[in-house]
Amino acid sequence: GRRHATLGLDWLRRCGSPGLRLYTLVSLGAWSTDEGWRSPMSRQRFANLARSAGLEVVRQQQDFGPDNAYAVRRYGDWITTLRNPS
Repeated sequence: GRRHATLGLDWLRRCGSPGLRLYTLVSLGAWSTDEGWRSPMSRQRFANLARSAGLEVVRQQQDFGPDNAYAVRRYGDWITTLRNPS
């Protein structure tokens, strides 16, 4: 996802098309209307939420599968693997 430092700017999404485009540019680093629906979430925020729920973050990765043949890099997404330590 999104750049962690820009998550507080998600109010720009409610400012019509110019606000949405500006938010997309600063948070994803892309000037595009083809971002799908991206939540105001970063990998850091997700990890913090998981830890506060008592889960352990095992890893965060963008590539997976045999020889990392698959990726979720288009919009800067991350796959987080969690573990319940109890």
